[in-house]
Amino acid sequence: CEIEGSSSDILIPQHERSSYAGYEMTYPADNPALSLPADHDAVLTAVEVLAGPLGGEPPVDIWDFATDGGHFGLAGMTVVGFGPGDDRLAHTVHEHIVIDELATGIRGNTALAFQWPAHYARAS
Repeated sequence: CEIEGSSSDILIPQHERSSYAGYEMTYPADNPALSLPADHDAVLTAVEVLAGPLGGEPPVDIWDFATDGGHFGLAGMTVVGFGPGDDRLAHTVHEHIVIDELATGIRGNTALAFQWPAHYARAS
């Protein structure tokens, strides 16, 4: 939006951090967006892999909260998200999880870790 006769600057704060090994890094305080279409091979193969341990295909939807996925996407990595619980509560003081959902999440993440890379490589 431009208003005649006015000007402004948008500044994104920068974080400076040092790792335990002494590596220093400066990075912007932002969470870049990440989006893959529902028919992307990465999404389709994740749904296929998750269908077994979840007892059916999981819903494909968006997360309305920030993740680190956008940073990985900017680095050229393919990212899909999966997790148990109620995403409306994620990163809030009310976040909690039912133990059965935790067990389902463990089964799903185990399947993704062991099966998804090979499935995705074949599909791509």
